[in-house]
Amino acid sequence: RCQPATPTRKAAATENAPARVCGIAASAVLFVSTAQIEFMVGLPFSNVTPTGCCIHEFAARMKYADAMFLYYRKDLLEKHNIAVPKTWSELSAAAKKITDAENGSGSSRSSVLQGLSFQGKAIEGAVCTFLLPYWSQGKDLVTNGKLTFDKDAATKSLALWKGFVDNGVAKPNIAEVATDDTRKEFQAGDVLFAVNWSYAWGQFQGDQSAVKDKVGVAVLPAMDGGKPASCLGGWEWGVSSYSKNQGDAQTLVKYLSSPKISEFMAVNAALLPVFPELYKDEDVVKAVPWFGQAQDVVTSAKARPVTPRYNEVSEIIRTTVNAVLAGTMTPDKGVEQMEARLQRVLR
Repeated sequence: RCQPATPTRKAAATENAPARVCGIAASAVLFVSTAQIEFMVGLPFSNVTPTGCCIHEFAARMKYADAMFLYYRKDLLEKHNIAVPKTWSELSAAAKKITDAENGSGSSRSSVLQGLSFQGKAIEGAVCTFLLPYWSQGKDLVTNGKLTFDKDAATKSLALWKGFVDNGVAKPNIAEVATDDTRKEFQAGDVLFAVNWSYAWGQFQGDQSAVKDKVGVAVLPAMDGGKPASCLGGWEWGVSSYSKNQGDAQTLVKYLSSPKISEFMAVNAALLPVFPELYKDEDVVKAVPWFGQAQDVVTSAKARPVTPRYNEVSEIIRTTVNAVLAGTMTPDKGVEQMEARLQRVLR
């Protein structure tokens, strides 16, 4: 995904999110010359390889992979004899049944149990919020740099999330919720289902967590008649072209992006490994058991739209999602405006 970034002249080795890699490369911050390709190449997962799309060469090496998952309170699903939902409609029904029971009269809870938490604030996470059900319907937003917007799929996507609010599955002010807000609320025991990245697992298992040993992880639900979809994430290492210590910086980045460090981060920080073989590594699976089933999600996760104007695309999607969730715009009106704005950007 190509997104402009401001060059940094201070750091020899830099850390970047996928949405920034192409823009940084275009700003000549990272090594991308032919002589450096051997240094940059080395990531086994083709779908998470940051290929500098603005310049058609590699721009970074992966620090760790990532994708979005469904976290759930396995103790509460077991208590109410409910299976892990495979569709969003199943999740809605399960959330209503369990929260009605848990929040009902005679409840000993100190706070109201939310059915579902996700990212509704106008941040990058809201782009993924929109795309998850959109992709689940088999649609793509951008193909070969051209807009392939499907109004029906987009309307169903926005209506799904707004419906969670209207039906009481998600809290009324979900439009104010950012990624770590979802993590904090779930960790406090105030949420039944949560959409979040892999980093949250380690936090949920901490000694201060109210849900330690009570959390399950699953593939995100699908739209009715569709297939599950997950949003690709992760972070990369690169070398600044302004660095006066380029050789040392390359050596450092090679080490930091090695299987040894990938395993260390998986075991100690629950960060998804870059190397496929680590998903079956004994130490990794012992530390984070659900990683044993995570590889298929990571390899099938989809990247957000690849375009030199991604920052504008992101702004259009996340502000529309936020407006719909806040109730200042209907899903139909949101789709109408989103399509018109995207057409101006992606002509």
